[in-house]
Amino acid sequence: MVTLTEFAASVSKMRKAQKDYFRLKTNQKLSEAKTVEAEVDRLLGELAPNNVAVRADLGQQARLFS
Repeated sequence: MVTLTEFAASVSKMRKAQKDYFRLKTNQKLSEAKTVEAEVDRLLGELAPNNVAVRADLGQQARLFS
């Protein structure tokens, strides 16, 4: 089970990756940002496995870049 500290660290890493992408706008940075965001989504699912709203939101987000 993920801890809140681990989740917060992953969110911080995600925000940095997103900022890097928006600063540089390269395919590599986009790929990195998407990878880290997927990890945050996975951890969020672990933290709130029975939260229907979280699950629905994660499902919608997965289709944003498809």
